[in-house]
Amino acid sequence: MANPEAAVRVLYDVFPFTRATGKDETTAVREDVHVLGARIPQLKLEPAGVRRWGETNEAHLREYIDFLLKWGVLKQRVEAGDLMTNELIGEIKSLRCRCDRENGAGVPAALALVGSAVTDSRTPASRRRR
Repeated sequence: MANPEAAVRVLYDVFPFTRATGKDETTAVREDVHVLGARIPQLKLEPAGVRRWGETNEAHLREYIDFLLKWGVLKQRVEAGDLMTNELIGEIKSLRCRCDRENGAGVPAALALVGSAVTDSRTPASRRRR
């Protein structure tokens, strides 16, 4: 990511409730940039063995199923291929792009990288911190 500090500041602007209370802005930004720096490596596609956002790596899912079996969360083996498909990822992306064009909505990439669970970028002005 080229500018993690800008990403954090965009996050605060669009979703002001994500900024920690009881800290001055400089401290809050510095700490959230540190958190973002720790998350970025986990957000890259290559280590996950996938080519596109939203894809599932079948081998990794098999490993997870093995983990769940080992610890008794699952009682019997389930085939990873029966639980997932990557066939619809292209369609999902085109649907998202179409919705963004029609609604003028969308979360800036910087916000997605921060890991915000909130997806509506049209936060009411009354909730924005200036």
